[in-house]
Amino acid sequence: MNSTFGTSRTFVVCVRLEPFALWHARRSLGFAGPPVVVTRGGRVAHASDAATSLGVRVGMPLHAATSGAPELAHEEEAPPLLAGAWEALLQDLFAYSPKVEPLGEGRALLTVTLGAARELAAFLHARVGAAPSRESALLAAACAAEGTCVTVQRSGEDDFLRCVPVDALRVVGLSEANARRLRLLGVSSAFELARWSKAQLAAFLGEDARFLRPFLFGPRGDVVRSFRSAPRVEVGFDFEEPVTEPGAWEEVLSLLAGEALQELRGRLAARLSVRVRTEGGWLEGVRTAKEPLRDAGRIARLAFLALESARVGGLGVDRVELHLGGLARAARQGGLWEREAPVAATDAVLARFPDALVRARVLDEDAFSSDARFEWLGWRDGERRGRRVPGAARPLRGPRPPEPDTAEPTFRLGANYADGGSA
Repeated sequence: MNSTFGTSRTFVVCVRLEPFALWHARRSLGFAGPPVVVTRGGRVAHASDAATSLGVRVGMPLHAATSGAPELAHEEEAPPLLAGAWEALLQDLFAYSPKVEPLGEGRALLTVTLGAARELAAFLHARVGAAPSRESALLAAACAAEGTCVTVQRSGEDDFLRCVPVDALRVVGLSEANARRLRLLGVSSAFELARWSKAQLAAFLGEDARFLRPFLFGPRGDVVRSFRSAPRVEVGFDFEEPVTEPGAWEEVLSLLAGEALQELRGRLAARLSVRVRTEGGWLEGVRTAKEPLRDAGRIARLAFLALESARVGGLGVDRVELHLGGLARAARQGGLWEREAPVAATDAVLARFPDALVRARVLDEDAFSSDARFEWLGWRDGERRGRRVPGAARPLRGPRPPEPDTAEPTFRLGANYADGGSA
């Protein structure tokens, strides 16, 4: 994915790939491919527009859908695979902008130029909205067709509500039942709904009014949070020649499991994926651990199961990658008297060196600079001690130059630093 850079001003951009399970299936099979449905428990959970035109309905059994449309392609919904794909997509969006804020699987906000927003819409086959505010960007994306970008200028945010149909408000919190009631009243656009008072909106729509209020009345915001990549462990192995024998994979997966365990550094992993590069491209298998992964044996066994689900078959594999996600520190319950020794040690240090210990207070967790992210406070008094790390190294300083009217001083080895001077 290539990013587009320009000198024009940036917009708040909403990228919609919902439902994400259907988008992922269509991307795997090709957007110009056959009609696609995603199944859950043997029934259709999501259907593409092409499948709907063939009479496929959400909720119908898969055998009934395929009997009426033999050309239908179907995939079973796999939450672990979708979670990994969504994380990878967020990394792609991060290449466009450092400001990427996910709003749920299949929906994200970022700040890019209008050219980059249109590129994203075409490349991802996404519904994209670009506007000066978050709320208008979400509404614009709700009105956009697949592969297109709807743009709202700053001077036309209020007038844009005339173009937002009531059904588009379902994307931002309006229920289907309330949308039907509004249509019966003859309300066809968000602009007509914005002419109601807040009290009328709450009385008629109930809980839905709380979600719609900022979109209809404001206030609108333009702040998008900085992107925070989910921590993960990645290890890989390259074969000298393509390998087709499963026995070779088992040995390599055991090797990669040991390397991954070292990279975990005491953390636990909840999700595992194996990616292999074959003659036909990349294949991936994902597994969610029933218990947190903490030993190499279980990692290797689960990796082999994930590799089997990738359906490599007889394809030659020249690279294997093992990814661990859902990382977390192991929870630990301390005993009743375990804190006595640390507290006594802390009191002893503070009694001799009152300024030796400090606490950190977070100022802005999204700031890039550590000076702007947190500051140091005194351990006991809580007074500000500045934003420099206590004990941090300072530039080296030599002896002070002599005064012009004094004789050249003499120095003895070690005398300059006997009283605490810098070396």
